[in-house]
Amino acid sequence: MPTVSMDAGVVDADRPLGSIAVLDFGEGENRLNNEFMSEVNACLDHVVESDAVGLVLGGSGTTFCQGFDLAAVDGDVGRIGEFGVAFQQLIERLLVFPLPTVAKVNGHAIAAGAVLALSADARVQRIDRGWFSLPEVDLGAGFTPFLVELLRTKTSPETVADATLTGRRYGGADAVTAGLASGAFDLDQLEHQAIQLCRSRGPKKREHLVRIKQCLYRSVFDQPGLDR
Repeated sequence: MPTVSMDAGVVDADRPLGSIAVLDFGEGENRLNNEFMSEVNACLDHVVESDAVGLVLGGSGTTFCQGFDLAAVDGDVGRIGEFGVAFQQLIERLLVFPLPTVAKVNGHAIAAGAVLALSADARVQRIDRGWFSLPEVDLGAGFTPFLVELLRTKTSPETVADATLTGRRYGGADAVTAGLASGAFDLDQLEHQAIQLCRSRGPKKREHLVRIKQCLYRSVFDQPGLDR
């Protein structure tokens, strides 16, 4: 079950650094279904209402997010649209979230789970275990224009083509080389590095940050998706 904690980041009593909210998806496969996404949104509501100056999101086990909950639709890839609208709304929310955001990719980020990681402003990935992968080409699924444009805004054309047309699995070091992650670290350092990166990007005035993000991702929002 997703939960939120706060890293206070206090150096000493006279120099508080501001709190970084840590949204922990949990230790399981963190499959995307309506219940899971509703719980994530509730956590995001809590973060917005807090005095946090940044948001780190990720799992706490060996998985970041393994994509849509196919078991909930009897393994029918064609039925993932049942979760698609809620998923796109979650991605849209994260793209323009009013705080700096960093995805802590602690393990497998597969298909929609990889897209979820890309919705953050930046990513750090575990170096020794777990894949970042968009295997839709092998699953018999595809991408909406909304998702394709999102991928294009986040990395190079070469990486977009490589990731989507081959379903390649990127380990931590390869993800950094491909521009999918800012850094790759051992698990015991991953959350600390994510918090430090997030803190280095703020604090920022929320309304200004949202306005810039809306401009930055305007081409994404202009594309057809599952909810329009």
